[in-house]
Amino acid sequence: MPSNTAKLVSPRRTRPSNANKRVGLPDLPAKKRTSAEKQADEQRLTDQRTAKAAKTKAAIEKMGRIEQKMETDQAAAVAPVKPVRPRPRQKVGKSQGATNTEGSLPNGKLR
Repeated sequence: MPSNTAKLVSPRRTRPSNANKRVGLPDLPAKKRTSAEKQADEQRLTDQRTAKAAKTKAAIEKMGRIEQKMETDQAAAVAPVKPVRPRPRQKVGKSQGATNTEGSLPNGKLR
């Protein structure tokens, strides 16, 4: 007697989207390039690399010119500053006190 579980399992069906697809196609060996195709690809890659290197070099030189211009502009903008020299002050001794004979302070202001 067949078991009852075999009736409950649905039969295998192919999805409609996979009906006409070639499922073994990814497993096929890749097509080989001819030597002319390989040389053309290598030449194209070499050209791309040299173009990229030239573009990078031009960008670096441009940045160098910008930095030099900034340095010269900053050097021209900042003039040398003359240092401030302190002026000598009169010392007020203990014997003179805080006032002179007229009753004013040493700087000439009245109390």
